[in-house]
Amino acid sequence: MYHRRGAVGKGRPFLRLHRYHRLAAAEIGVDVVGDESDLIEDFHYLDLETRAKLAFDLKTFWDYNCKVIIIGVWTQTNLLTYMNPDLTGRIEEISIEWTDDELRQVIDNGSQALKIQIDDNIKNDMICDSFGNVGILQSLLLRLVEDEAGIEETQDFNTPIVNPVFYDNAAKGYANQLDGLYQQFAQTLSTGIRQRKKKSTGIYALSMEAIVNATDRQLMKGFSRNDIYTITNGKEPRIKKGNLKSVLKKLVELQRPETGRSLVISYDESIYSVFAFCN
Repeated sequence: MYHRRGAVGKGRPFLRLHRYHRLAAAEIGVDVVGDESDLIEDFHYLDLETRAKLAFDLKTFWDYNCKVIIIGVWTQTNLLTYMNPDLTGRIEEISIEWTDDELRQVIDNGSQALKIQIDDNIKNDMICDSFGNVGILQSLLLRLVEDEAGIEETQDFNTPIVNPVFYDNAAKGYANQLDGLYQQFAQTLSTGIRQRKKKSTGIYALSMEAIVNATDRQLMKGFSRNDIYTITNGKEPRIKKGNLKSVLKKLVELQRPETGRSLVISYDESIYSVFAFCN
Protein backbone atom coordinates (compact mmCIF):
# COMPACT_ATOMS: atom_id res chain seq x y z
CA MET A 1 0.00 0.00 0.00
CA TYR A 2 0.89 3.66 -0.24
CA HIS A 3 1.13 5.47 3.04
CA ARG A 4 2.01 8.98 4.00
CA ARG A 5 5.71 9.11 4.69
CA GLY A 6 6.44 7.97 8.22
CA ALA A 7 3.25 5.96 8.56
CA VAL A 8 4.76 2.61 7.61
CA GLY A 9 5.40 0.19 10.45
CA LYS A 10 8.92 -1.12 11.03
CA GLY A 11 9.81 -4.48 9.58
CA ARG A 12 7.20 -4.46 6.83
CA PRO A 13 8.58 -5.70 3.48
CA PHE A 14 8.95 -3.19 0.69
CA LEU A 15 7.96 -4.00 -2.84
CA ARG A 16 11.00 -4.55 -5.05
CA LEU A 17 10.80 -1.89 -7.69
CA HIS A 18 12.90 -0.23 -10.34
CA ARG A 19 14.92 2.70 -8.98
CA TYR A 20 12.83 5.24 -10.88
CA HIS A 21 9.65 3.78 -9.43
CA ARG A 22 10.99 4.30 -5.92
CA LEU A 23 12.14 7.82 -6.70
CA ALA A 24 8.71 8.65 -8.11
CA ALA A 25 7.01 7.36 -4.98
CA ALA A 26 9.43 9.28 -2.77
CA GLU A 27 8.89 12.46 -4.76
CA ILE A 28 5.14 12.47 -4.11
CA GLY A 29 5.75 11.78 -0.42
CA VAL A 30 4.56 8.18 -0.08
CA ASP A 31 6.11 4.82 0.75
CA VAL A 32 5.47 1.64 -1.19
CA VAL A 33 4.78 -1.55 0.75
CA GLY A 34 2.94 -4.81 0.20
CA ASP A 35 2.33 -6.75 -2.98
CA GLU A 36 -1.26 -5.92 -3.89
CA SER A 37 -2.94 -2.80 -5.26
CA ASP A 38 -1.33 0.36 -3.94
CA LEU A 39 -3.49 3.06 -2.36
CA ILE A 40 -3.10 6.83 -2.34
CA GLU A 41 -5.59 8.61 -0.11
CA ASP A 42 -6.49 12.31 0.13
CA PHE A 43 -5.23 13.04 -3.37
CA HIS A 44 -6.90 16.47 -3.21
CA TYR A 45 -4.48 17.59 -0.49
CA LEU A 46 -1.51 17.38 -2.89
CA ASP A 47 -0.43 20.67 -4.40
CA LEU A 48 -1.07 21.15 -8.12
CA GLU A 49 2.54 20.57 -9.16
CA THR A 50 2.73 17.30 -7.25
CA ARG A 51 -0.58 16.14 -8.74
CA ALA A 52 0.82 16.71 -12.21
CA LYS A 53 4.01 14.80 -11.35
CA LEU A 54 1.97 11.92 -9.99
CA ALA A 55 -0.12 11.80 -13.17
CA PHE A 56 3.04 11.21 -15.20
CA ASP A 57 4.54 8.80 -12.65
CA LEU A 58 1.40 6.66 -12.86
CA LYS A 59 2.35 5.73 -16.41
CA THR A 60 5.62 4.29 -15.08
CA PHE A 61 3.76 2.44 -12.33
CA TRP A 62 1.56 0.95 -15.07
CA ASP A 63 4.62 -0.16 -17.06
CA TYR A 64 5.82 -2.10 -13.99
CA ASN A 65 2.38 -3.67 -13.52
CA CYS A 66 1.83 -1.75 -10.30
CA LYS A 67 -1.89 -1.22 -9.73
CA VAL A 68 -2.83 2.01 -7.97
CA ILE A 69 -6.09 3.10 -6.34
CA ILE A 70 -6.38 6.86 -5.84
CA ILE A 71 -9.00 8.24 -3.46
CA GLY A 72 -9.77 11.93 -3.45
CA VAL A 73 -12.29 14.67 -3.98
CA TRP A 74 -12.29 16.61 -7.24
CA THR A 75 -14.87 17.89 -9.68
CA GLN A 76 -13.02 17.77 -12.98
CA THR A 77 -13.98 14.78 -15.11
CA ASN A 78 -11.04 12.53 -16.01
CA LEU A 79 -8.64 14.76 -14.10
CA LEU A 80 -5.61 12.45 -14.34
CA THR A 81 -5.94 11.85 -18.08
CA TYR A 82 -6.34 15.60 -18.50
CA MET A 83 -2.97 16.02 -16.77
CA ASN A 84 -1.38 13.14 -18.67
CA PRO A 85 -3.12 11.95 -21.87
CA ASP A 86 -0.88 8.85 -21.89
CA LEU A 87 -3.10 7.46 -19.12
CA THR A 88 -6.04 7.22 -21.51
CA GLY A 89 -7.28 3.63 -21.53
CA ARG A 90 -5.09 2.77 -18.56
CA ILE A 91 -7.23 4.13 -15.72
CA GLU A 92 -10.90 4.22 -14.84
CA GLU A 93 -12.45 7.07 -12.89
CA ILE A 94 -15.31 5.99 -10.65
CA SER A 95 -17.52 8.76 -9.31
CA ILE A 96 -19.19 8.01 -5.98
CA GLU A 97 -22.52 9.78 -5.73
CA TRP A 98 -25.60 9.21 -3.59
CA THR A 99 -29.12 9.65 -4.89
CA ASP A 100 -31.95 10.96 -2.73
CA ASP A 101 -33.46 7.46 -2.62
CA GLU A 102 -30.16 6.00 -1.41
CA LEU A 103 -29.87 8.66 1.30
CA ARG A 104 -33.43 7.92 2.36
CA GLN A 105 -32.54 4.23 2.58
CA VAL A 106 -29.64 5.11 4.91
CA ILE A 107 -32.09 6.92 7.20
CA ASP A 108 -34.58 4.04 7.09
CA ASN A 109 -31.95 1.38 7.78
CA GLY A 110 -30.64 3.26 10.79
CA SER A 111 -34.14 3.99 12.06
CA GLN A 112 -35.05 0.32 11.84
CA ALA A 113 -31.94 -0.68 13.77
CA LEU A 114 -32.68 1.84 16.56
CA LYS A 115 -36.45 1.34 16.48
CA ILE A 116 -37.17 5.00 15.82
CA GLN A 117 -39.45 6.75 13.32
CA ILE A 118 -38.25 10.05 11.88
CA ASP A 119 -40.94 12.36 10.51
CA ASP A 120 -41.06 12.44 6.70
CA ASN A 121 -40.71 16.24 6.62
CA ILE A 122 -37.54 15.99 8.69
CA LYS A 123 -36.23 13.25 6.38
CA ASN A 124 -36.85 15.45 3.34
CA ASP A 125 -35.08 18.41 4.95
CA MET A 126 -32.07 16.26 5.87
CA ILE A 127 -31.78 14.83 2.37
CA CYS A 128 -32.04 18.30 0.84
CA ASP A 129 -29.41 19.70 3.21
CA SER A 130 -27.03 16.79 2.55
CA PHE A 131 -26.51 17.74 -1.12
CA GLY A 132 -25.95 14.10 -2.08
CA ASN A 133 -23.23 13.66 0.56
CA VAL A 134 -23.75 10.69 2.88
CA GLY A 135 -21.15 12.06 5.31
CA ILE A 136 -23.21 15.21 5.86
CA LEU A 137 -26.33 13.08 6.29
CA GLN A 138 -24.59 10.98 8.93
CA SER A 139 -23.54 14.08 10.88
CA LEU A 140 -27.05 15.52 10.76
CA LEU A 141 -28.56 12.22 11.90
CA LEU A 142 -26.13 11.94 14.77
CA ARG A 143 -26.98 15.42 16.01
CA LEU A 144 -30.72 14.86 15.55
CA VAL A 145 -30.97 11.46 17.20
CA GLU A 146 -28.36 11.68 19.95
CA ASP A 147 -28.02 15.38 20.76
CA GLU A 148 -31.60 16.53 20.25
CA ALA A 149 -33.78 13.43 20.77
CA GLY A 150 -31.46 11.95 23.39
CA ILE A 151 -31.49 8.46 21.85
CA GLU A 152 -28.19 6.60 22.11
CA GLU A 153 -29.26 2.94 21.89
CA THR A 154 -31.93 0.71 20.39
CA GLN A 155 -35.33 1.46 21.87
CA ASP A 156 -37.72 -1.11 23.34
CA PHE A 157 -40.60 0.28 21.30
CA ASN A 158 -40.81 2.38 18.13
CA THR A 159 -40.02 5.95 19.18
CA PRO A 160 -41.10 8.85 16.93
CA ILE A 161 -38.96 11.92 16.23
CA VAL A 162 -41.36 14.56 14.94
CA ASN A 163 -40.37 17.86 16.54
CA PRO A 164 -39.07 20.15 13.75
CA VAL A 165 -37.14 22.18 16.33
CA PHE A 166 -34.95 19.15 16.93
CA TYR A 167 -33.81 19.16 13.32
CA ASP A 168 -33.43 22.95 13.20
CA ASN A 169 -31.07 22.74 16.16
CA ALA A 170 -29.19 19.80 14.62
CA ALA A 171 -28.70 21.66 11.33
CA LYS A 172 -27.58 24.84 13.09
CA GLY A 173 -25.12 22.85 15.19
CA TYR A 174 -23.60 21.27 12.09
CA ALA A 175 -23.42 24.64 10.33
CA ASN A 176 -21.66 26.19 13.33
CA GLN A 177 -19.16 23.35 13.23
CA LEU A 178 -18.24 24.35 9.67
CA ASP A 179 -17.83 28.01 10.54
CA GLY A 180 -14.12 27.60 11.22
CA LEU A 181 -13.57 25.97 7.83
CA TYR A 182 -15.17 28.85 5.94
CA GLN A 183 -13.50 31.50 8.07
CA GLN A 184 -10.17 29.86 7.26
CA PHE A 185 -11.14 29.69 3.59
CA ALA A 186 -11.93 33.40 3.53
CA GLN A 187 -8.71 34.33 5.31
CA THR A 188 -6.48 32.09 3.18
CA LEU A 189 -8.07 33.21 -0.08
CA SER A 190 -7.98 36.91 0.81
CA THR A 191 -4.29 36.61 1.71
CA GLY A 192 -3.57 34.98 -1.64
CA ILE A 193 -5.59 37.58 -3.52
CA ARG A 194 -3.64 40.46 -1.96
CA GLN A 195 -0.43 38.88 -3.24
CA ARG A 196 -1.61 38.72 -6.85
CA LYS A 197 -0.55 41.25 -9.48
CA LYS A 198 -3.94 41.58 -11.21
CA LYS A 199 -5.62 43.29 -8.31
CA SER A 200 -5.75 46.61 -10.21
CA THR A 201 -8.92 45.43 -11.95
CA GLY A 202 -10.19 43.69 -8.83
CA ILE A 203 -10.65 40.53 -10.89
CA TYR A 204 -10.02 38.15 -7.98
CA ALA A 205 -12.35 39.95 -5.60
CA LEU A 206 -15.08 40.38 -8.22
CA SER A 207 -14.83 36.73 -9.25
CA MET A 208 -15.19 35.58 -5.64
CA GLU A 209 -18.11 37.98 -5.14
CA ALA A 210 -19.89 36.38 -8.11
CA ILE A 211 -19.18 32.87 -6.79
CA VAL A 212 -20.32 33.66 -3.24
CA ASN A 213 -23.55 35.17 -4.56
CA ALA A 214 -24.31 32.18 -6.82
CA THR A 215 -27.16 29.84 -5.94
CA ASP A 216 -26.62 26.43 -4.34
CA ARG A 217 -27.77 24.77 -7.54
CA GLN A 218 -25.32 26.74 -9.66
CA LEU A 219 -22.40 25.77 -7.45
CA MET A 220 -23.47 22.13 -7.21
CA LYS A 221 -24.10 21.69 -10.95
CA GLY A 222 -21.34 24.02 -12.11
CA PHE A 223 -21.19 27.84 -12.23
CA SER A 224 -19.95 28.56 -15.73
CA ARG A 225 -17.03 30.83 -16.55
CA ASN A 226 -19.24 32.66 -19.05
CA ASP A 227 -21.72 33.56 -16.32
CA ILE A 228 -18.92 34.71 -14.03
CA TYR A 229 -17.45 36.78 -16.87
CA THR A 230 -20.80 38.43 -17.58
CA ILE A 231 -21.11 39.47 -13.93
CA THR A 232 -17.53 40.62 -13.41
CA ASN A 233 -17.17 42.37 -16.75
CA GLY A 234 -20.43 44.18 -16.09
CA LYS A 235 -18.84 45.69 -12.98
CA GLU A 236 -15.33 46.17 -14.41
CA PRO A 237 -15.13 46.36 -18.25
CA ARG A 238 -11.33 45.92 -18.17
CA ILE A 239 -11.75 42.30 -17.09
CA LYS A 240 -11.02 39.97 -20.01
CA LYS A 241 -12.23 36.40 -20.39
CA GLY A 242 -8.66 35.15 -20.91
CA ASN A 243 -7.53 36.70 -17.63
CA LEU A 244 -10.58 35.28 -15.87
CA LYS A 245 -9.63 31.79 -17.05
CA SER A 246 -6.22 32.03 -15.39
CA VAL A 247 -7.76 33.44 -12.20
CA LEU A 248 -10.27 30.61 -11.86
CA LYS A 249 -7.52 28.05 -12.40
CA LYS A 250 -5.72 29.54 -9.40
CA LEU A 251 -8.66 29.03 -7.02
CA VAL A 252 -7.47 25.66 -5.73
CA GLU A 253 -3.86 26.84 -5.40
CA LEU A 254 -4.95 29.88 -3.37
CA GLN A 255 -6.73 27.57 -0.90
CA ARG A 256 -3.41 25.79 -0.23
CA PRO A 257 -4.72 22.20 -0.11
CA GLU A 258 -1.16 20.89 0.48
CA THR A 259 -1.39 22.22 4.04
CA GLY A 260 -4.27 19.84 4.77
CA ARG A 261 -7.02 22.42 4.38
CA SER A 262 -10.32 21.15 3.01
CA LEU A 263 -11.24 22.59 -0.36
CA VAL A 264 -14.33 24.77 -0.56
CA ILE A 265 -14.40 25.56 -4.29
CA SER A 266 -12.70 24.19 -7.39
CA TYR A 267 -12.56 24.86 -11.13
CA ASP A 268 -13.23 22.19 -13.74
CA GLU A 269 -11.20 23.15 -16.81
CA SER A 270 -12.89 20.53 -18.97
CA ILE A 271 -16.27 22.29 -18.79
CA TYR A 272 -15.11 25.76 -17.63
CA SER A 273 -17.17 25.75 -14.44
CA VAL A 274 -16.70 26.43 -10.74
CA PHE A 275 -18.02 23.95 -8.20
CA ALA A 276 -18.49 24.04 -4.44
CA PHE A 277 -17.52 21.09 -2.26
CA CYS A 278 -19.91 19.75 0.38
CA ASN A 279 -17.97 19.18 3.60
